Amino acid sequence: MANTSTLQQYRDANKISLAAFASKFGINKSTAMRWQKRVPADRVQDVSDITGIPPHELRPDVFRAPQAEDAA
Repeated sequence: MANTSTLQQYRDANKISLAAFASKFGINKSTAMRWQKRVPADRVQDVSDITGIPPHELRPDVFRAPQAEDAA
């Protein structure tokens, strides 16, 4: 995962072109390229719903990872 973003990994794994990815979200390819680095906070849920990538993986600076509950 060193220099590959979560969205790039998703696209690679699912063999989705940048144009097809952009089309899913109604954005152009240059915007899709920017999203691979940083999805806008107001679009994270849309991206998560379509890709299945949890919001905290897309924007850990905005969304906290769920904490495992203690099994008492």
